[in-house]
Amino acid sequence: MMIDEVNNISTAPSAETESNWVGYLLNQAALKIRTLTAMTLSPLKITPPQLRALEAIAQEQPLSQTRLGELVNMDRSTIVHVVDHFEALGIASREIDRSDRRSHAVVLTEKGEHFLVEARRRAFDIECEFLTDLSHAEREILRTLLQRLFRPSPCPTEKKHEPGPTPSNSR
Repeated sequence: MMIDEVNNISTAPSAETESNWVGYLLNQAALKIRTLTAMTLSPLKITPPQLRALEAIAQEQPLSQTRLGELVNMDRSTIVHVVDHFEALGIASREIDRSDRRSHAVVLTEKGEHFLVEARRRAFDIECEFLTDLSHAEREILRTLLQRLFRPSPCPTEKKHEPGPTPSNSR
């Protein structure tokens, strides 16, 4: 199992470390799932961010390179290299953008559509393996909680952070 390989190389938090900090635990979980996903996608010669770019192309094609970069948070030079890589793999192509002949629109090829199905399957399988110790209900709760963390929320002014007690200066 791939997850066992990653478990062997990652360090589990000890009781004396930041193991109770939510940020630490989220970071460790993210590192583990990123590593697993990268390992499972490597035979396809793509990375997890490139899978996200393929997803964006599939959802909004034809898609300008500029818009693609915005959607996946990649700068212009990076997105050019990503699309070059996709073209080399035969999974995407650039076409003249009909709305602006100076720019190119990126589309998936027929091979790219099949490729994306396989990449999604691999990513889904590794996610299932990663979450195997959680029930279906727990997975949905986790997904809902993580999605809530990304929603913008106003900072409540009535709940100001109260400083904790100050250490005493007695000897």
